[in-house]
Amino acid sequence: MSAPDPARRAAAIQMEARLADPPYNIAQAGDLAEQALKEGAQIVALPEFFTTQLIYDERLWGCALPPENPAIDMMKSLAERYEAVIGGSYLELRDGDVFNTYALVEPGGAVHKNGQI
Repeated sequence: MSAPDPARRAAAIQMEARLADPPYNIAQAGDLAEQALKEGAQIVALPEFFTTQLIYDERLWGCALPPENPAIDMMKSLAERYEAVIGGSYLELRDGDVFNTYALVEPGGAVHKNGQI
């Protein structure tokens, strides 16, 4: 990834996620990110745990996404279409464990996740 251009516009997305409803929340985050990109943002930061509210609730166990998932697909699609950088965190299921995973997606589709090289 090249050094950031100091003149780039960034957007921080704020949204109210629904508890245990990743498809709705991913679509909502995608719509809000696309709105920011259409308004000229080149870097978009999605909220932490944008795929579900994070409170103590048994339904959260079913909300952890696999490494290849719709949240990554949405970020890759928007990053490529708008030549932007998009990042956000979600619960990811890897090898039977759930991780708070932050993913950063580049315009070319490269995905970088915390704890993974």
